Amino acid sequence: MKKKKYIIALILWTIIQIIIIIISPPYVFFSGDGGVKFMMLKNFLQSPRKISFSYSLYEKDTDLLFCPFSHPTFQNFGKNKFVPVFPFLFPLISSFFYRLFGILGLYFLPLISGLITLIFTIKINDKIFKTENLKYLSFIALAFGTPLFFYSHTFWEHTIATALFTSVLYFLLIKKSINYKILAYLLL
Repeated sequence: MKKKKYIIALILWTIIQIIIIIISPPYVFFSGDGGVKFMMLKNFLQSPRKISFSYSLYEKDTDLLFCPFSHPTFQNFGKNKFVPVFPFLFPLISSFFYRLFGILGLYFLPLISGLITLIFTIKINDKIFKTENLKYLSFIALAFGTPLFFYSHTFWEHTIATALFTSVLYFLLIKKSINYKILAYLLL
């Protein structure tokens, strides 16, 4: 019975996330950051070795008044070469899922990472809380009442960081084997 309610909550959480992803307008991002990361992803698909962008009106708009590659999200290296300031790993990995699933593939990593966070939270709660009600309440609060809920259907790498941190916390605090400690340090 104890595990059943967690499984039901995880399934419900996942279904809600998928519904939100499906009904959200395609190619609309929470912030400019997500848009820039999507541009990076598209750039990787067109030219895997190219990380810079060119401005098509560079010759006519020399003062860059209408340039979409503006500070602070892009660094101007001159000669019509604009490079995003964001790390490239998240868009690069996401491009694989985008190629497989289209626009829905953008949300694969955030969704799976949110699930990983919740699963490790269940394991941690099992060790640190005494009563079953407190364990379940803290899990439900995290699943539905924190930014984790929002970022799990947002094209942003926040949930990946949260999943890594939660798993590291579990391996460092709960597991006593040296192999798990090594794994935790590798995940950091």
